[in-house]
Amino acid sequence: MKPKGLMVVLALVLAGGIWQLMFSPRGSRASAHHWFDSNNPSHQAIEAEIRARLNQPDGQLIEGDLRKLDRLHLRNRQISDLKPLGQLTGLKRLNLHGNEVTRLDALTKLRHLEFLNLDGNQISDLTPLGQLSNLRHLHLEGNLVTSLKPLKNLPRLEQVDLNNNPNLTREEIDRLSRALPDCRIGHNNKPTTVQSTRTLETAIRQSAGGSTRAGRETLEVFHLNNGQVASLEPIAQLKGLKELHLRDNRVADLKPLSALVHLERLSLEENQVANLKPLAHLKKLEGLWLSKNQIRDLGPISGLTRLAYLDLAYNHILDTKYLSELSQLKGLYLEGNRITHLDGLTNLKELRFLSLDDNQISNLTQLAELNALKKLELHNNHVEDIAPLTNLTDLEELTLHNNRVSSLANLEELQELRILTVQDNLLENLAGIESLTALQRLNLQNNSVISLKGLGNLTQLAELNLANNQVEKLHPLAEMANLEVLDLNGNQVADLLPMEGLTALRKFWANGNRIEKLQGLEGLVNLEWLSLDDNQILSLQPLIGLTNLKRLHLERNGITDLTPLAALTSLKGLSLSGNPATNLSAIQKLTQLDWLFLNNCEVNDLSPLMTMTNLKILWLENNPSLTSSDIKNLQRALPNCRIHHNTGK
Repeated sequence: MKPKGLMVVLALVLAGGIWQLMFSPRGSRASAHHWFDSNNPSHQAIEAEIRARLNQPDGQLIEGDLRKLDRLHLRNRQISDLKPLGQLTGLKRLNLHGNEVTRLDALTKLRHLEFLNLDGNQISDLTPLGQLSNLRHLHLEGNLVTSLKPLKNLPRLEQVDLNNNPNLTREEIDRLSRALPDCRIGHNNKPTTVQSTRTLETAIRQSAGGSTRAGRETLEVFHLNNGQVASLEPIAQLKGLKELHLRDNRVADLKPLSALVHLERLSLEENQVANLKPLAHLKKLEGLWLSKNQIRDLGPISGLTRLAYLDLAYNHILDTKYLSELSQLKGLYLEGNRITHLDGLTNLKELRFLSLDDNQISNLTQLAELNALKKLELHNNHVEDIAPLTNLTDLEELTLHNNRVSSLANLEELQELRILTVQDNLLENLAGIESLTALQRLNLQNNSVISLKGLGNLTQLAELNLANNQVEKLHPLAEMANLEVLDLNGNQVADLLPMEGLTALRKFWANGNRIEKLQGLEGLVNLEWLSLDDNQILSLQPLIGLTNLKRLHLERNGITDLTPLAALTSLKGLSLSGNPATNLSAIQKLTQLDWLFLNNCEVNDLSPLMTMTNLKILWLENNPSLTSSDIKNLQRALPNCRIHHNTGK
């Protein structure tokens, strides 16, 4: 071939290659269409939420974009198949509350997960969670869990909610508590079936002091929670009842209650109630708790004008117009419904507490004159305009996370606010926040904030969450002498010197920033928890005086010298994975360590660990210089330690 012809061919080949790189569906720009089965309702629900999160109602979803998602909210979507979620490997927060999930296999690759809500599903096996070593918060209320063994390998867990898991034994919960002593474990561990000696009739006889008619008619308070009561016929005889508590049963028909005209407090949470007509004549009711039922129509209770507390959370309510006459209400719980408009709430001038979380609300005009409100919860709605809240000057707590709020300017008159949550919104600046000088807890996670201008006035702050913003400079924090908890994960911070005066700080997270030097932390002697994963740290010398530290996370930095750690003898947990450290001699002095992470290091000598008999969990995966013989020798020295490794030599 002539040189000129050859050059033409080469040019065409190169052009074709460039064309492929630009337009090929492979790689990070590949379509994610194959992740979703268009005939699978679960996949459809997941895809719809992903599109909403990306603000992409149509067109091709790109794999690379999806893997950058760090949070997803899929509450009450009737999801049973989680397969598409397995591809979202960047997820840090995942909410699957109130679905139909039975298997968690798809979640095993979500190694960055920190928050996982699985409340109200049908999960029994937690094995797939055993590898999610970054989990900090796990919610499992209302499932069928039997074994907690997989959770014992998750030393970062701070909170686990296990309420209403009927198959869990107290022994199983106690074992987890011993394995994770720093984790808050919530449970009620009560039986969910009425024993044969505790049928409804028997319970009534025992409460009434016998089977006499007089005893039954004078009984004023009756409790039978956590049973399998379906029929309330025996209750109809208790004419004098003032309080009735039947939470977590199988009640659907309320007709037997229609004659109990002296009732003042009625609790029927977690039943199967849909029709409220039998309650229409119970005019003395002051407190009514009906969360987690199947209620749509509120018309029958529109005349119960003595009600002070009404809980209708997690039902199927579409509107609130029938509540307009309940002007004595002080507490109203409507979270987890399908409410779009707030008609009827304007008249509720006595309200102190109002929960509207997890609805579809965009317009807050009806709340503008509820001047007695102390606490207002609006997370997971469609709110953009918060101007109607301007005059609610008694508000002490306001929750707005996961909405579409872009400005806080309308809150500047709310000078009684103690707690403000605005995470997962569209904030780019903090204008207006400088007036909220009473704030003690502020959550601004997952916005686009660059400048912290205005925060300097908030000297009463004890907790501040700025995770996943674009913050670079910390100077406005310098005067926050009362700050105890600070989260700066996922920002652009390089300089920690402005923090040197934050001497009350107990917990500090700054994973995924640009930190090279730790100057500024030397005097923070009250620190108990410090997390600095995914930075560019080389020297640990400034930490040498932080002797109250109990948990220290330094994964994926450039640390080679561990010598300064020898002074931190209060440490219970230490994570050094992904550093080029080889010499573990300094760690040998940390005799209180319960868990130690050394994955992806350059460890070649385990002898310093041989005497660390308090170790319960040790991770040593991907240390190529270690042999199986090294691991066996260490296991013999530490028989009570679970050693995770993939050494095959």
